Amino acid sequence: MRGAFSVLFCVLFLSISHGQPFYPFNNEALKYGLMDSLGNVKIKPQFDDVSFDSKCGLYVVEVNDKFGAINAQGDFVIQPKYQARIRFDNSCELAIVKRNFKWGFIDLQENEVIPPKYDYAYQFDESGLAPVKSRQKWSYIDKKGVEVITGPFDRIQSFDETNNLAAVKVNGRWGFINRQGSFVIQPKFEDTGGFWEGGLASVKQDGKWGFIDNKGNIVIDFKYDDTGLYFTNNLTPVAIGEDYFFINQKGETKIPGPFSDAKEFDEHWGKTDGVKDIAVIVINDKFGVIDTTGKVIIQPLYDNINIFDSETIRVSVNGKNGVVGRDGNFIIDPIFFSIYGFDENGIAKVIYDNGNRVGAVNRKGKFLGFRRQDVD
Repeated sequence: MRGAFSVLFCVLFLSISHGQPFYPFNNEALKYGLMDSLGNVKIKPQFDDVSFDSKCGLYVVEVNDKFGAINAQGDFVIQPKYQARIRFDNSCELAIVKRNFKWGFIDLQENEVIPPKYDYAYQFDESGLAPVKSRQKWSYIDKKGVEVITGPFDRIQSFDETNNLAAVKVNGRWGFINRQGSFVIQPKFEDTGGFWEGGLASVKQDGKWGFIDNKGNIVIDFKYDDTGLYFTNNLTPVAIGEDYFFINQKGETKIPGPFSDAKEFDEHWGKTDGVKDIAVIVINDKFGVIDTTGKVIIQPLYDNINIFDSETIRVSVNGKNGVVGRDGNFIIDPIFFSIYGFDENGIAKVIYDNGNRVGAVNRKGKFLGFRRQDVD
C-alpha cells in the first residue's frame, strides 16, 4: 500500500502570514544563510543547514550536528542543543525535540513541557493528542504529557479530522478507535491507509485491498492489489495485477487506463493550492498527467513528475529537474538537481551542483544569487 502509515513531516519551502519569508542558500563552503525574494542576503552563511517552518515563521538551523531555531532577525528562539531536526505542532505552541536519544516537547521559551522520555513522538493533531512510543508500544498523550489512550498498541496513526477516528494495530491487525479510545471498528485488517478525504478508508484483508466506511461497512469489495489513499472528485487509483485504473466510490471503473502506476488527484506532495483536477500517471515507466476525464494533458515522457500547483509541474529528465506548465511547455529548463514548489511570492527552492548547493528561482526561472561582498 503506497503511503500506508506514512506520516510525512516535510519542511517545505512555503509562506504564510509571518511576513515575507527569507530563503535558504549556501555558499562554496556549504554554509547556509538566508536571502530575500530579490536575492539580497539577510543572514550571512553560518549554519550547517537551514529550513523554513511555514506554520510558525521560524527557521530550523543545524550547528555542529545540533538543531535549534532562529527568527527572521537571526536571533535564536531555541538554542542549537538538540539531536534531531525540530518539528513544531500546528498551533506553534510546542516543538518536538530529541535529547539524550529520547523525544519530548518544549514550548517556544524552551521550557520542557513534556520531558524527553519517548522512543519516538509525533506532533499534536487537531484533537490535542499526540502519538508517542515507549518500550516498543504506542499510546496517545495530551499536551500535559498525560497518557489519555494507552492501548497498548503495536502501531498507531493520528486521528483524522473528518471522522475523528485513528487507525491502531493490535496483535498484527488494524482497527479504528475514537478519541475516547474505544474501538469503533475492530482490529481485523492486515493493513490500512486510514481515513482521508472522501470518507472511506482503504483496508487490506486476505491479501487484497478494498474500502470501508466509518462504521466498518464494506463499501468496495476486497479485490485490488493496490489502492490510493483517498478519493478526490470521486476518483481514486486502484490496481489489479500490474494494471492501474481509476474507480469511483461505488467501485465503478471511470478511467480504465491501464497505467503501470497512478497517483491520486490532489496528491499530497508539497502543493500550494490544492490542485484536484489533474493526476500523475505512468505508462511504460514514463510519467505523464491526466485530467478527471482521463484525457492525457502532459504526455508520458518524463522520468518523474510532481504537481506543484495549478500552473506549475515539476518534471525530471535524465536526472535533472525543471518545471512545465499545464500545456507541457517548459517554464524552467531541466537543469537543477532538484526543485521544490513555488510559494505565494513565486519563489522556489532549488538544489544544484550535483546536490551540494542550495538557492532559489522565481517563476520566470531567474536564479536568485547573492553578492559575494555580502557574505565574505
